[in-house]
Amino acid sequence: MKTNARAVVIGGGAIGVSVAYHLAKYGWKDEVVLVEKHELTSGSTWMAAGNVSFFHSNFYGTQVNMKSIEIFKELEKETGQSTGWHTTGSIRTADNPGRMDELGYAYSMNRCLGLDVSYVTPEEIGKMHPFMNTEGLLGGLYWPDDGDVDPNSVTQAMAKGARKHGVEINLHTLVKSIENTATGEWLIKTDKGDITCEYVINAAGLWAPEVSKMVGIEIPSIAIAHTHILYEKINAIADADTYLPLIRDPDKSIYLRQEMDSLILGMYEANGQQWKKNGVPWDYAQQEITPDIDNISDCIEAGMERFPILGDTGFKHVTAGPITYTPNGDPLVGPASPLKNFFQACGYSFGITQAGGIGHYLAGWIMNGEPEIDLWAVDSRRFGSFANWAYNTEKIADTYPRLYSIIYPNEFRDAARPNRTSPIYEYQKQANAVFGDYYGWECPNYFPPKGEDSYEEPSWRRSNAFTHVANECKHLMNHVGIIDLTRFAKTKI
Repeated sequence: MKTNARAVVIGGGAIGVSVAYHLAKYGWKDEVVLVEKHELTSGSTWMAAGNVSFFHSNFYGTQVNMKSIEIFKELEKETGQSTGWHTTGSIRTADNPGRMDELGYAYSMNRCLGLDVSYVTPEEIGKMHPFMNTEGLLGGLYWPDDGDVDPNSVTQAMAKGARKHGVEINLHTLVKSIENTATGEWLIKTDKGDITCEYVINAAGLWAPEVSKMVGIEIPSIAIAHTHILYEKINAIADADTYLPLIRDPDKSIYLRQEMDSLILGMYEANGQQWKKNGVPWDYAQQEITPDIDNISDCIEAGMERFPILGDTGFKHVTAGPITYTPNGDPLVGPASPLKNFFQACGYSFGITQAGGIGHYLAGWIMNGEPEIDLWAVDSRRFGSFANWAYNTEKIADTYPRLYSIIYPNEFRDAARPNRTSPIYEYQKQANAVFGDYYGWECPNYFPPKGEDSYEEPSWRRSNAFTHVANECKHLMNHVGIIDLTRFAKTKI
């Protein structure tokens, strides 16, 4: 094992391998080392369903997904290693007006980015997926270029590309400690020897919190038990000439895709279970955990309602394993303040979808000093000291089952609130303030007249806050107002 490197990536899942691959490909040839405590993909990557879609709820995510799909499609040509890519297309459905509004937002954003996406009617959905009961649907969006990969194959393909560009990959190498040296470099001590380097990238997935603690940082990432079900062979699928599109039915909190001659049903159940509250053991590797069928029974029933053929088909295998989650469901990417040259690439619950893209963008950020696109939505510095254990567990318990929920503009959930409040918080409450949650601070968004609801009804259209905000703006234009700036950052000069 090398004793010196420019960059050391900790973690051999899809994210870590992608970061190492792109750093070397973009210029740091023979200067990158990756260390993995077990085998590649042995954390969460091995159990991923492999769905890869352009859809994301914001611009950053859509751009990263676009780059991932571009990379996955080209990777086999470069490395000769199959990624298992299938172009199947995908459909995201809606069974209520609010969901249709959300799809309208996604449609506009995707078209703005040049993607091929179209509205589809329930009748068209039924023709594209004949095993689907479309009753109750209002419509959906269709992406013809979505698909899926084999998680292990795509990781191995990136690893092959990384080695081609001089990356040294050390398996069965456990990081024991990380120290900042007097020269400003990092000293990584492993059970196979020490490595001195300029940059460290924490892509340790389930163990990223433990790696962060080695440098004195607490990160809000928790392991959640996640389940998907592979059904027995279905003859009607085996005999079909075409591949079925991936279906995401967010209103039932399920997805379904074809896997060879069968189907995989995935879900985000209402009561997500935290796994290993005291931290994931270092010796855990590619082991399934006991699935809680009772806890996911509502989702299984929803799957049979939407896809009746599942009711006549037995389970071939129920896969349950841990994935990581953060308080708002988005990963932790970028510099770990206040440390120099220590970067995070962890907290992913959709790592396969974004592995290729985030490896590309984070490598550029590390090498050039800034990201190519706006990555503030996932910046690892967006959570401060307020994100303690109690906050994280309560927020994540609220966030996990809402992965498929409609995320409205200006929506602030009640979980783990109030956290930080200003000295005049109680006075603001008495004045009927409607609060938002900003970096852990409770801050008034507006003040409706007393007697009216102190709650903004979230909507993609004009919410009940509009008139009250308009009245405040008019008042400030013609009179005077006071703003509480407690939540604003203070800089000592």
